[in-house]
Amino acid sequence: MRVCNHLRGMFGMRRFVFWTGVYDVVLAAGLLIPGAPAFFGMPVPHPIGWLYLPLFFVICFGAIVIIASRDLKHRASFVVWDGVGRVAALLAAIVGHMGIGAIAFGVVDLIIALLYFTLLPRFVGSSLWDLLCGRPSPD
Repeated sequence: MRVCNHLRGMFGMRRFVFWTGVYDVVLAAGLLIPGAPAFFGMPVPHPIGWLYLPLFFVICFGAIVIIASRDLKHRASFVVWDGVGRVAALLAAIVGHMGIGAIAFGVVDLIIALLYFTLLPRFVGSSLWDLLCGRPSPD
């Protein structure tokens, strides 16, 4: 409850969602730098495109979340589905033996996703199921 009050008040849910989108874009763009994945203990696949393709998707998801943060009442479903993608990324990192760096980033993503799943429905006045189904929030 304290976290919810904090995100509603001083910091704001919109800002939280915005900065998690920025986190996605910056992290993925940083991992596009040659040598960065190896620095974080991630295996570099061959061909290298198998690394770049998911990172480009993460950049796109980050941009979608940044745009959705401007109007969470009507775009919260996009943010919740980004949370689902974050959980899937952690599972892929664990199952795919992607290294400790990917798992560490995945744990951060899991925390963000859990905050999305618990706080965003309260913020927009809807249920998590309604947001997953894309139903509009009651005005």
